[in-house]
Amino acid sequence: METILKSIAVPSGGGKALQVLPEKSTMIVNTSTIKDRNMPNTTEKMSAPTQHEMSTVLQRMSDAINAHDIDAFVSCFTNDFKGEQPLHPESPFTGLAQVRENWTGLFAQVPDLRATLVASTIHDDLSWAEWHWQGTRTSGSAVNLRGVVVAGLRNGIIAWARLYMEPVHDRTI
Repeated sequence: METILKSIAVPSGGGKALQVLPEKSTMIVNTSTIKDRNMPNTTEKMSAPTQHEMSTVLQRMSDAINAHDIDAFVSCFTNDFKGEQPLHPESPFTGLAQVRENWTGLFAQVPDLRATLVASTIHDDLSWAEWHWQGTRTSGSAVNLRGVVVAGLRNGIIAWARLYMEPVHDRTI
């Protein structure tokens, strides 16, 4: 299955630097290559109400992070949620209890954590959301993460996600 995406960052050159496609350009993406051994089929069609549900759950997630409301945050995920960080393959996790434990710890360690949903797009049961997470750890060090979370929706909530969140490296002297 192919999907047309507009205005998305794509690898340029050797795949290391990113460039943003001009506003009126498009890119064809073969969504069948997104499938993974542990993730559900992402190529089935999603109804318009489900697209609205994904948009709504992303906003609910953003609001819950900014309010540090762990119950509201956890309500965005299915009981059998599967999460992974492909750039850190040693840290996959499954289940709502682990989501709660991870984010309760993060809220405690970064009491002023703020999330900005920079942009998102939805196709079928798949969401791509660009995030910017910032705050200060209780130790005084800064948290500044940017990246993309690719997520799948089931019954109006997130069933799986791949997090590509990485620290922003300040190059100022």
